[in-house]
Parts: sequence; structure tokens; C-alpha cells
Amino acid sequence: MVTDRIIRTVWVDDEVFNLEFGKRQMDTYFSELPCRYFTHPVKALEALRDEPADLLFLDIQMPELNGFQLLEKLTPPLPAVIFVTAYDEYAIKAIRFSALDYLLKPVDITLWKQATDKAIQYIHQNRHTLQLQSMIEQHRRKKLETLALPSQDRIDFVPIDTIIRCEGQNNYTHIYTTDGHYLVSKTLKEYEELLADAGFVRVHLSHLIQINQVRTLRRKDGIQLILHDGTRIPVARSRKDDVLSALGL
Repeated sequence: MVTDRIIRTVWVDDEVFNLEFGKRQMDTYFSELPCRYFTHPVKALEALRDEPADLLFLDIQMPELNGFQLLEKLTPPLPAVIFVTAYDEYAIKAIRFSALDYLLKPVDITLWKQATDKAIQYIHQNRHTLQLQSMIEQHRRKKLETLALPSQDRIDFVPIDTIIRCEGQNNYTHIYTTDGHYLVSKTLKEYEELLADAGFVRVHLSHLIQINQVRTLRRKDGIQLILHDGTRIPVARSRKDDVLSALGL
């Protein structure tokens, strides 16, 4: 899972002078970021394949492999990229590679520092987004099997597949199962959200039912559902289409 680990940085430039410049600035302003330096793009590519970077300072015109070719050979997700080059004609192409910035040599230190700060912020935000997405995806993949029902002096753990229906009463919810009845100080809306992916359908302002518990649908004076335990549940007009769809009708 993505975390707020240290930002791994790589600087690639075939000119030693430019790498020395980069090292001085990194040591001065961002000494907390580990940075690897490469004068040969092929060796940089091999290193990036072995240990991906989060932030990449990249020259464009280099022997054997230019900056764009290097990026094309990397496996996604790609690092955040700041191009550092002597050529301004590649700026449009850099945009197509989603570069965060495009700095011209000789590099203005203030602009470089601003670009690096922006990249660090972007990386942290992106990690946070990926982390949330990962947590949401894990939650979706994880099937809810048990519901914890707290009362004044205990918590009952009820298997989802034993719940027949839930009935709201102000800020309380009556939960009826094949084994008994529970009264919980949570709203029906909360249980609607919890059980949305477990086969439950809100059929009325006060009623949430397990759709597999429906035995009969009656069409007299509106729609009424008769459950397997004999309970009769009215269907609100505003919920009619959702209920029929859930029943495959």
C-alpha cells in the first residue's frame, strides 16, 4: 500500500557539471531526499527498473537514449518528472509526457526550488489519493459478513444473511433476524449505507429489507411485499422502480 515514505529522487544528465550543480542544490535545499545521480541514461534506466523513483530530474539530449526514450521504456506508474535541458523546443512534447515542469539551462535556482517544492507536494497528494483509492477498493472487495449491533450493555455480532429486515423509528432501528429482534441507536439511513452491497433495498421511509426474503408481491392499493416470515411491508411510490428492479421485474 502507498505510504508517506521518503521521496526517492534520481537526476540524469550526461554532463558531469550539471550533475554537480544538481547535487549542490539537493544537498543545500533538500538534503532529506535521497538522490541518485547518473551520467549515462542506459545505466539510469537499469537502476530505475530495479528501484523506481518518485521524482526524476531529466535531461533530454543524451547519447544512446534521450530523456523521452528513457521514459517510454519505464514501466508505469512513472515518477514525477522535471525536465532540465538546454533546449526549449521540446516543451510541448514534455507536456505530453505529463512533466511537472520544464527548466532551461543555465537553471535559475529559485525556479528550480519552486519546481521541486511543487513536485514534492504533488507526490504527497498523489500518494494520499492512491492510498484512499486502495482502501476503498479493499473495502469493496471485502464482503461484509457480520454486523455489529451495539446496545447499552453489550455488542451482538449478527451474520448478515440472518437479517430479514430493518425498521426505522426516529433515531433508532429495529433489526429483525431469523434468531431474534434487536433495537439499535442508529438511523435506518446508516444501515442502508452499510448494507447497500449485501442485497438490502430501502423500500419505504421506514423499511429496509433483504430482497431475498420477499415471498410475494401484491399489487392492490399500491405495492406490498410479503416476506418469508409473514411480515407485510408497504412499498413507497418513490421506491417502486428500485424495488421492481431489485426483484428482476
